[in-house]
Amino acid sequence: MSSASENSTEPWFCDACKNGVTPSCELCPNQDGIFKETDAGRWVHVVCALYVPGVAFGDIDKLRPVTLTEMNYSKYGAKECSFCEDARFARTGVCISCDAGMCRSYFHVTCAQREGLLSEAAAEEDIADPFFAYCKQHADRFDRKWKRKNYLALQSYCKVSLQEREKQLTPEAQARITTRLQQYRAKAELSRNTRPQAWVPREKLPRPLTSSASAIRKLMRKAELMGISTDIFPVDTSDASASMDGRRKHKQPALTADFVNYYLERNMRMIQIQDNISEQKNLKDKLESEQEKLHVEYSKDH
Repeated sequence: MSSASENSTEPWFCDACKNGVTPSCELCPNQDGIFKETDAGRWVHVVCALYVPGVAFGDIDKLRPVTLTEMNYSKYGAKECSFCEDARFARTGVCISCDAGMCRSYFHVTCAQREGLLSEAAAEEDIADPFFAYCKQHADRFDRKWKRKNYLALQSYCKVSLQEREKQLTPEAQARITTRLQQYRAKAELSRNTRPQAWVPREKLPRPLTSSASAIRKLMRKAELMGISTDIFPVDTSDASASMDGRRKHKQPALTADFVNYYLERNMRMIQIQDNISEQKNLKDKLESEQEKLHVEYSKDH
């Protein structure tokens, strides 16, 4: 779309800027990069949409809008990313697997991009899925280092060049860019209000709350404002519904009957435990009082 104008001085804006949003990807926890809007008004990285199986595009030439409804919702939070720097985000979004045979390594697309693990088939190769990724063990070591070096260099260049461009802009140029951006945002608002409603499944699809990176960030921010520690609590991620002693395992928060039943049962168990603690405390106080009396009588006799 950047080649639509012959004028090299024509300002160009990405889709996120045109819509005036700071998007959060539905498929991974990383925030930088190029985003495209989904047909339901969400946002995903272009690279995530290309590499995650089941993601489709309405217009394949413009890569928009992105459709996530064809993807199996059970993939959200199903696997843990082996490259996430923050363990709290390791199960957010959707992880892809290494394409080397029976390898059981899983990772987010943008995490793999940062590590130099993404590959793409040559243009002359006519294959159905030209996008593939390998883990560190199965990727070519020199190719991986070269890609990672280029990725880090590009990230650094983009940040520095952006700061330099902002310094060099004259007030007139800045005003022209702002005016043009406002025009694009007005068009985007009109398009958003007139576009047909996206198709949604008739039945609600359960998705763990902890699989949403944006939700985790908001909860962390809320905890920070409330002065609550955001240290990671141990969470049982096994699929078993009951342990060896009959107690139910931790359930991931989701709008499902299973989680609601677990939540209500947990509250009942907490009330029972609190009553039991209160009884035991009263018994302990009574025994300590009797013990004190016995000590006094023993001291008198001796």
